Order: sequence, then structure tokens, then C-alpha cells
Amino acid sequence: MEVWKNICVVAIKDHYRNCLVSELKRLRDYGWTIHVLTDDPQSFTDTNYELYPYTIFSYVDKILFPIRTSINLKQSVLSVDADRVEGLSSEFLETGIQSSSFLYERKWPAAEYVGLFIYGDSYFDVLLEYFDSLDFNYDKLPCILEQIFYIPYFPELYKVRQDIERLKPILEYISVLHNYPYPGIGNGEGLALSYGIKNNNFNLEKFNIYPYKQFKPNRFI
Repeated sequence: MEVWKNICVVAIKDHYRNCLVSELKRLRDYGWTIHVLTDDPQSFTDTNYELYPYTIFSYVDKILFPIRTSINLKQSVLSVDADRVEGLSSEFLETGIQSSSFLYERKWPAAEYVGLFIYGDSYFDVLLEYFDSLDFNYDKLPCILEQIFYIPYFPELYKVRQDIERLKPILEYISVLHNYPYPGIGNGEGLALSYGIKNNNFNLEKFNIYPYKQFKPNRFI
């Protein structure tokens, strides 16, 4: 199995653009091809970029961008938040990824599975209603943390994209009309990714190499 080194990053607004720009050389030095979704292409003229056309950002687009990229390239891709790129370890960047499974780092701290949400008293009630209408068993649907994940390319990947696009207006509706401790339109996008993967019977596993730098404690303290 070939190792692809494609990395997808959303760089919208100054903070996230600056986070990525400062890491472009390091990524290239390790042989990664960079793909950027941005509202300011001038910052990435020497990089593969896609212009974000909306004035209001939807978190679901952060999931759809790497999937579109994988489909267009017919290659696997890694997706990383712009402010997490700096923390990627040298070992991880050097090795790359070789897997036929979708990979994630960890689950949400608040709830690992959708089945832990109580219907009738959950922020995600509308989403649970949709799952029920499909007779989809969501009890063990994992709540994937969306900061870093890996997408293996399959010809059937378009089915995952379709499922996420169906959930996109639901998550956006929920985030617009209901209070939630985290701001932003379309939050909870990890559920959409998880659903697209599981509904199409693809494998989902944790990274076998921890992606981030690990600091050793000082044994003299």
C-alpha cells in the first residue's frame, strides 16, 4: 500500500492563516503536499488552495473539504486544524500514514458515543430524530474529535460525502436555533463524519502513531 502525504487544512481568518503559513516550510520539508481551504488565496499563492466562498463559516465544511480533495485526487488525505499543525511530531510527519481505515485521535471528552445523549433533553434531538427516521442504530456511533483525522481513498468515498451533506443542514439548523457551549455554525461535525463512515460500513480506528509531539517530564523536578 502506497503512503500518500496529502494534508488538508482550513485556514480562514487571520489567526488560522498565520498558524498555517508559519508551518508551510516544515510540512514541505517532510514531503507533504498541502491543500488549503481559505478565504484569502493571496496568503497561499504557492500552495494548492480552494477559495471558501461564504462569509459565514460552517464547521461541516471542514469535514467536506478533505473528502472532496481525496475524491478529486483519488488519494488518501490527512486533515488537521490549522492551529494544530505546529504540534505534529517529526516522527509522524516523517513516517506518513499507510492505512485502509479511517483514523482519528480520540473521542469527545463530554460523550464518547451518541447513545449517551438522552432524547428529549439533548442539544442533538433533531439529529437523533433524523437517525430514528432512517432506523439507524446510533447507540455506538462514536463522537469523533474533529481536530485531526485521516481519510483513505475508496471509489465509494462519494457515499460518505453524500451522507455528510445530508446532515449538514441539520447540524447548521441546530447550531443556529439552540444554545450550545461552543460557538459556530454547524458544530458537532465529527458526528457527521462518523455517521458517513459507519453508515457505509467502512473501518474506523485510532491512529497507530500518535500524531502530536509528546513532552517528556523533567525527572529532576
